[in-house]
Amino acid sequence: FAADRVRIEGVDHVMGVTEQLEWMKFEAGELDVASIPAAEYPRVPKDPCYRGRIVTQTTMTTNYLGMNCQLPPFDDWRVRRAVSYAINRDKALRLINHRGVPARGILPPGMPGYEEMDDAAAFDPEAARRLLAEAGYPDGFDTVLWTRTDEEALRLAQSYQQDLAAVGIRARIKNLSWASFLEAVRTPELVPLFLLGWQADFPDPSNFLEVLFHSKNIGSNNHAFFADPEVDRLLDAAAVEVDPERRLELLRAAHRRIVALRPWVLLYHPVAYAVLHPRVRNYRLHPLRPPRLEGVELEASSAQGVSASAARSGLRLLRIFPLLPQAENQLGDAAGNLEFCGEARIPLALLLE
Repeated sequence: FAADRVRIEGVDHVMGVTEQLEWMKFEAGELDVASIPAAEYPRVPKDPCYRGRIVTQTTMTTNYLGMNCQLPPFDDWRVRRAVSYAINRDKALRLINHRGVPARGILPPGMPGYEEMDDAAAFDPEAARRLLAEAGYPDGFDTVLWTRTDEEALRLAQSYQQDLAAVGIRARIKNLSWASFLEAVRTPELVPLFLLGWQADFPDPSNFLEVLFHSKNIGSNNHAFFADPEVDRLLDAAAVEVDPERRLELLRAAHRRIVALRPWVLLYHPVAYAVLHPRVRNYRLHPLRPPRLEGVELEASSAQGVSASAARSGLRLLRIFPLLPQAENQLGDAAGNLEFCGEARIPLALLLE
């Protein structure tokens, strides 16, 4: 925390609102920062009103289709690879307005040890059919695709369902509330195929590779019930290795072997978006955590006759802290000159995701 860089008096952090309500509040001038709802995204980046006001950041998250490696037919690596080849990732990303980048590895961009493996995201239905035939499923098979009850998740699940059907895999979608879904994927021999994601807790590859793929974590976060002695050996060696470069080599080797065995169909890394009021300066999204606010400023300098000190105390006009009479007097006339998209507005809060 850099106290000497703080340029705002406080923050009103709004919670418990939907994306659409958040957006309505932003357009009404009640928020300084807001995310862009999926329904608004096709319009907002093209609107001159918001040009230069949108910030983006690829998150340290990987969304995936998990396969239970202990349940037939997903206990066969050829079937798992066939499922991976069957998925049209570009089509799915179009459904969410390209608010993600294709995942070509388990680790997200920005993570130490990140590397792209083109075959991990290949779309090849013919190869999928060939592998299914080799594995003994020339006519495909029936399965169930589990997901949480969420509009976007269901839309994506339906897209993946169509892709699988094209190679003969007939997947029925089963959706549950988040708590029930999470309990189900941790239950042995219950969930064959599921749609999920993982966000890093800290920026180290072990937080993906060891937590999610070491056999000791089956029943906790290894939802794919993946167990491979060589992967375990590499991860165990990395856990006690003190040389940073050697440790990273071990983790990369484990990563490559996991991707080759395909316990996951790698889908995409979500991209976070936020739109800012013109008076907001130096606001940046963080790939892992909520934005840090050191250095963020709310400028009132565009309003005529407003001093720097008045701009700083202007936060109190926004009811973030008790209003000081002198601040009210200084900013009372100037606040109406803050214009956003041609309309005079006074944002009332700074919303953080």
